[in-house]
Amino acid sequence: MQETLPQQARKQYFKAKQQLKQLENLTAGFSLYRWIGTTVLTVFYLLFVLLTHSHYAIVYFLYIYILSAFIQFISPKTGDSTVALPVSTTDLADAKNYQREMCEFDFWFVATIWTFISLILSFFPFTDIPVFWPVLVLYSIALTIAIVHKELQKWKSMNVDAKTAVKHWVGLNKPKYSQ
Repeated sequence: MQETLPQQARKQYFKAKQQLKQLENLTAGFSLYRWIGTTVLTVFYLLFVLLTHSHYAIVYFLYIYILSAFIQFISPKTGDSTVALPVSTTDLADAKNYQREMCEFDFWFVATIWTFISLILSFFPFTDIPVFWPVLVLYSIALTIAIVHKELQKWKSMNVDAKTAVKHWVGLNKPKYSQ
């Protein structure tokens, strides 16, 4: 019996999902190298845009998307303001229960894939939307300040100081085990 189009699409979706999980498992211990690769790709893309003096709108859209993903990465999984973030290394139970809205691998994957897609889109002249780039820079700065201020206010309402929360998010508050 021949498969229908939705069945084929579902099968391809699960196959792609399985391959992504396999990639996550293969690169689990190499997060530093993953981020170095993403940084190199991003620097290459930004140099390309700066040298060609084009595709500023794509860079702006990429920045907004990665900023949105970063906010998901640093936010706790529940949007409930009564859930406090773990802020001390002594409270390991809280540290184990803390879950991000977006895990580190997903954040890395989103940043890498969309930077690569932006690079590919920059090769096509029809994607070069004429914009006055200084306005985009000012708008990006204003948007970033507004979003970070909103997140800091949310942290204050949960009695979390920013320095400790940032240490937790980058993994400096993880328990140390002797070898």
